[in-house]
Amino acid sequence: MRKKQKLFLLTLLVFCGCSLSHSVRSVPEPSRCMEPMDSGWCRGMASWYGKDFHGRKTSSGEVYNMYGLTAAHRTLPLGTLIRVVSVDNEKSVMVKVNDRGPFIAGRILDLSYGAALVLGMVQKGTAEVKFKIDQAPAIDEKAFYTVQAGAFTVKENAVLFQQKLQQKFQRTVRLIPFETPDGLMYRVRLGQFQKVDEAEKAASLLEKENGVTPFVLREDQLP
Repeated sequence: MRKKQKLFLLTLLVFCGCSLSHSVRSVPEPSRCMEPMDSGWCRGMASWYGKDFHGRKTSSGEVYNMYGLTAAHRTLPLGTLIRVVSVDNEKSVMVKVNDRGPFIAGRILDLSYGAALVLGMVQKGTAEVKFKIDQAPAIDEKAFYTVQAGAFTVKENAVLFQQKLQQKFQRTVRLIPFETPDGLMYRVRLGQFQKVDEAEKAASLLEKENGVTPFVLREDQLP
């Protein structure tokens, strides 16, 4: 029984998606920016993802090309074009948001290998950046926000957590299976919120009462 409890706690802490092999320290962060800036700029830490996801489908349905100029963001509409500037060297690149992530606390963007190469951050793995929307797509009225509460390697643990959240929040809680380079995992997502502020309130409550680090995501099509 103790082994099962430990396994549940370990899997509860795993948040997987667009990620690196670099070791990181998880820290709380807002879902939007680590540091909102004037003139529409947003500032925070960016990472990059490469060959482990090359050829896989992104959240937009496009196939991920590690050599392209794309990025993953948790809430910007898919198809948004953003200008990303490295704070360290002032190099810049225009990328298209076609994926969701990153699912590591303390990061605001997950860039393609090609974009990271332009910014000179491949070797380091992460870099402080600022970005600004250059062109936004038409608003999708079917879009909604959800809260990713956790990701599990063991389906039974994901189902238990799903049931717990359903009972606590009295909202739809979905189980989303997804393939990773390390095998099949199960995302647990809470609710379908029309406004990002509502999703963030639920995420704050979830973090306070369960001790996890949730992520607010924008999903562009109702299931």
